[in-house]
Amino acid sequence: MKSIILLITAIFIFLPLALCDWQIYDEAGKEPYYWSGYVGDVSHSSLKVTLNNGGGEVGPQKGKSCAEIVYDPNLGNGAELYIQAKKDDWTRGPGRGIDFTGANNLIFWARGSNSGEVATFGLGYPTDEMYSGYGDSYRNFMKVTLTNYWKEYKFSLKGQDLTHINSPFFFKIEQIDNPVGSTFYLDNISYSGTQVPPPPLKVKIVSPIKNEHVGGSVVLQGDRSRDLVESEFLWVAVKPLYNVSMWFPQRNVEDMQLPDNKFGGNAYLDGDNGEKFEIAILLLDEDLNKKFLKYSDTSEKTGDWASITDRRLGIDQVSKKVIEAHKLDSVDVILDK
Repeated sequence: MKSIILLITAIFIFLPLALCDWQIYDEAGKEPYYWSGYVGDVSHSSLKVTLNNGGGEVGPQKGKSCAEIVYDPNLGNGAELYIQAKKDDWTRGPGRGIDFTGANNLIFWARGSNSGEVATFGLGYPTDEMYSGYGDSYRNFMKVTLTNYWKEYKFSLKGQDLTHINSPFFFKIEQIDNPVGSTFYLDNISYSGTQVPPPPLKVKIVSPIKNEHVGGSVVLQGDRSRDLVESEFLWVAVKPLYNVSMWFPQRNVEDMQLPDNKFGGNAYLDGDNGEKFEIAILLLDEDLNKKFLKYSDTSEKTGDWASITDRRLGIDQVSKKVIEAHKLDSVDVILDK
């Protein structure tokens, strides 16, 4: 049984994002990095971190929230927290972490609750003397006395080896510097540089849900971790489940970016009642986007909506494996006319 996918209107997001800022922390939940590398007392009780804090009376430096850090000296002699590229990943060395090559500066904003709070801020894991003998490719830190107003701090990264950084930012608090404890705030932690690529894009389809019965026009809704950059393109592709390699992309022609890191769009299905389909979100680069556009243009002109994996189309390298490699998320649905 052959199913035809109607390529009438598709989706959705395109908003140029300058490559000069690689956000490590901006608003809670937006950046795919983990505040999980705790060093200190075994119970982790001396340090409390709240990522979506309102920032006290002053408020965040920018946006709706900032990170609040509270240290209790009665529960530990000090505490240290590494923001990690992967949760609980303490490995270091070539090929580990993130390649920040091209970044010029690491910039962050900080303030104390009262003034006089002392903390050390930095980037990079130290050398692992016990096991691998490796550290992150670059490590630096500064000890500062905070004010009760927001202040920008900066590390110059020019000329440094940034090829493998598994902890892009860390902070350390010592009891000797903060005998009565401390509360301070962090906001807008970012790497700046004209050649810095964006962090990996993540999307999650929220609606429709798995095995939901849908009509021929399916409204898609979901979450995304960031905006697209100029060299990225999101497409919807549809595949009937009875065929493992038959994929039908749906042309990216409409900007439907939604606020608060949401996305929306439509998928169009045509088949027999009760037939199952997989709807996927694909992230394409410029070269692959051109191939998909060629497929769509050719199909519109000829009226023959063959699968993009059909070799008769003459579109090279668009195979099942290519589709799978560029898939960000997918959901199976049931056509119910």
